[in-house]
Amino acid sequence: MLRWTRCGLLIACLLLLGAVEAGAASFGIESFTATSSASSSNARGYRFRAEADLEVTHLAMYDVNLDGVGTNVGYDVHLWTDAGALLASATIQLGTASPIQDGFRFEAIASVFLNAGSIYRVSVDFGDDTGNPEFFFNPSALTTNANFTIIANTGSAPAGLDDFGLQGPNGAFPGSANFAAPIGPNIMFDVVPEPGTGLLLGLGLAFLARRRSLPRA
Repeated sequence: MLRWTRCGLLIACLLLLGAVEAGAASFGIESFTATSSASSSNARGYRFRAEADLEVTHLAMYDVNLDGVGTNVGYDVHLWTDAGALLASATIQLGTASPIQDGFRFEAIASVFLNAGSIYRVSVDFGDDTGNPEFFFNPSALTTNANFTIIANTGSAPAGLDDFGLQGPNGAFPGSANFAAPIGPNIMFDVVPEPGTGLLLGLGLAFLARRRSLPRA
């Protein structure tokens, strides 16, 4: 009976461990369809709400036509609080030097933790290199991760497809509404596990270790 109890607990702990570690990094925007692309001399982006505690590990931008980005330099991606404080930046390298996944080229940053329920902004300095069109106008069929909700450019309601675009001077906080709704910047993140999950896993593993150390009857 003890053997089955120990086995069952081991399985439960392994399942919990899988849940903790399974968060292979996810993109906020997972896919979209767009009608046109354009270049810009501005920073462009959008607001989003974290629906869980998130650890942002990479910043990204979409590579139009998947042919590399820029003609002379790369592009800077920024992550901001909704009030305008800069949290992180990354440079997407010229051409195809930055890795790509699902059409987004990305670069690692020092981890930034976002709070569930809080609103943030992400933007790209498209004015860094205007030789290539590198964002899309008027997206449709937009899908996002369940832990990431795009928010209208004012207020806190989820955005429609024509009311979430933002812009600002190149390199600056995207504080002005731009209803063309550009898609370009993105974040890559892991969901931060619930504190109780790690505690339960630790207790279970500790229990197993103690059982294994006891002499058999």
